[in-house]
Amino acid sequence: MKSQFEFVAQSEKITDTQLAAAFDINKIQEAFDYVSRKKTRGIDGTTIEIFTGNKEEHFDVINQKCLSGRYKFSPYLQKLHTKGKGKAPRVISIATIRDRVVLHIIKILLHQAFPECVNRKLPNNYVRDINKFFSKHGEDDTLCYYKTDIKGFYDTIPHVALLDKVAARVESSTFLTLLEKSIKNPTVGFGSQRAGKDDHNKKGVPQGLSISNILADIYLQDFDVALAGQASEYYRFVDDIIIFNFGTNKLCLRGNIKEQIEGIGLELNDAKTVCKNEDKTFEYLGFRFELPVITIRKSSIDKFINSVASMVSTFKNNSQAEIKKYTWLDSDACKRIFVETLNEKITGAISENKRYGWLFYFIEINDERLLHRMDRIIESFFERLQEFEYKKPLQLKRLGRAYFEARYNSDSNYIQNYNNYVTLQDKLDYLNKLGKINPESTYSEAEITYMFEKTKTQNLLSLEKDIGEIS
Repeated sequence: MKSQFEFVAQSEKITDTQLAAAFDINKIQEAFDYVSRKKTRGIDGTTIEIFTGNKEEHFDVINQKCLSGRYKFSPYLQKLHTKGKGKAPRVISIATIRDRVVLHIIKILLHQAFPECVNRKLPNNYVRDINKFFSKHGEDDTLCYYKTDIKGFYDTIPHVALLDKVAARVESSTFLTLLEKSIKNPTVGFGSQRAGKDDHNKKGVPQGLSISNILADIYLQDFDVALAGQASEYYRFVDDIIIFNFGTNKLCLRGNIKEQIEGIGLELNDAKTVCKNEDKTFEYLGFRFELPVITIRKSSIDKFINSVASMVSTFKNNSQAEIKKYTWLDSDACKRIFVETLNEKITGAISENKRYGWLFYFIEINDERLLHRMDRIIESFFERLQEFEYKKPLQLKRLGRAYFEARYNSDSNYIQNYNNYVTLQDKLDYLNKLGKINPESTYSEAEITYMFEKTKTQNLLSLEKDIGEIS
């Protein structure tokens, strides 16, 4: 089987001509249409609605200044993502809307220049491949695995070495200047003064930008090819690495990997480095392999159950406040909305061609008994709720059923599918069901569409939070 790291596609060098075509006004509009799906605000606080009102002016600035080499990025807004007790939070950089448009176009050009570095595999694909590998070789006593990750991966990538790798397929100095500005641009907290000239980012690729993943994969391209050539099986997802090998030299890769990763200015995380051949139990990307059983790491299970418990607690303590705030709601409506919201957390959701949520992330497990145990825990939470007469509602959905429907019934109505809300009436009915609008008020088509998209985006983002850190 050919490794993903041996694939070579036809690449295109980035020239000034390509740059001019990429930053054509029509292409800028296309980029804006894409980035505007997320309502995230940068440090300037500009919303999609405000930006849209002045978009022609913004597009002209992007076109003229990017092509002349004079474009300046606003400082990225810092957002901290917790990684668990005792761990430093992950720093996420949020760009302004205008900068997100520019970064999206940079990403497109990088994808064209480095198509073999565009990794479209999801964690599920890795789990499926590992399972297939073990189905063939799991009984071999000479098989061992080596698992590690790269310490502070994004934050430690050297700028000069990274830009040198990119420059090998770039003939436009203007593009390289623009790219360099994007990775050196500082990330600051909300309310901070604007960064000075000496406050630029001196090392690393800011996380959370649309260009972050492709730049990281470009930097590790040679490392991936070298390791894939030395191992029986090699997988890397972002900074998580797992290698399988056979034979008497099965452990010799340990020193070799450390030497190679240090040779490119990075460092392995010794605390997360494991090299074993005495058992075939290991964890990777939040999954736990107890082959032939594939289950879920305990911390990932606990995180999901705790998030459900938090929802139950919030409902119990805040439902009366919701009724006072939204006068068209009563206790029955609040109960219905709570169950609807909880059901979406349980089943996940589908929007366009993407599947969201905790269950979809772990869809490759085969430990269905775990899901049934989790269902019983979720049901037990209702035994504390007077509002539901201390028993689970009939409308409550189950992880076990959702798992079956997701794997074997693509046309199921059991899972929330936002693609089904096509007409204006569909969207209005959905908003009414969730109590988002006053049934006695009149709303324009634009208002209904805006509220539907806003609600959908918030719900999908909430589902993504349930996945959390997988390393």
